[in-house]
Amino acid sequence: MILKRILFVLLLFLVIGYAVFALFYFPGIPASMKCDEIIVNVKSGREGAPLISREGILASVRAAKCNPLGKTLSEINTEDIEHFLEQNQLIKEAVVYYSLTGNVVISVSQREPLFRVMGESGNFFVDRDGAVMPEQNNFVAKLPVVSGYVEKSFAANELRNFVLYLQNDEFWNEQIEQIYVLPNRDVELIPKVGSHRILMGPLTDVDKKLNRLMKFYRKALNKVGWNRYSVINLKYDKQVVCTKK
Repeated sequence: MILKRILFVLLLFLVIGYAVFALFYFPGIPASMKCDEIIVNVKSGREGAPLISREGILASVRAAKCNPLGKTLSEINTEDIEHFLEQNQLIKEAVVYYSLTGNVVISVSQREPLFRVMGESGNFFVDRDGAVMPEQNNFVAKLPVVSGYVEKSFAANELRNFVLYLQNDEFWNEQIEQIYVLPNRDVELIPKVGSHRILMGPLTDVDKKLNRLMKFYRKALNKVGWNRYSVINLKYDKQVVCTKK
């Protein structure tokens, strides 16, 4: 315990010492210095599956009114550049600052899709925060697919919560292959194991419905076989109603 306190105090002194050193060693950047280069860094949550590229961000900033190239630092408004970038639905956060050489550095965090919607009214992504993003052809990561009659507001709220629930459960995350939304917002699930459809109905009491289904899987399907029924209906309270093939 004493050793940990000593190490903590030493680390604290090192941090404070570096801050004081940097304050006196690095001179202030002259406001008259011109920006000759834009440096772009993209932080992606999914390796190998980018939604946005450094080149795309650079091209959009260069074409915008807030383009800093050739301007003095006193003429550049970094907040304007951040605001411009964050209007892009694929960008979660943008931080813009000056380097010691006077260049503008743009650090961007992209949104991470939670699931893909391929519906009657269009295709799009939804992320963990409920943000809706346009579909990107270059995005190749495997995601849950939702099809049918999917409104964006429904996808961003009820569906997002439901997909997060499935992903947080090891069994359901592996078992549910696809989600289908009916015109009345009732939801059907297509499982990986078994040739049945699961009729959830409205996305209410999700935990109770899936707990009933789990008990039914263990007590019934393990005995009669996973291909015995065409539909397993969970809409009715405290019941599991099945349709035989």
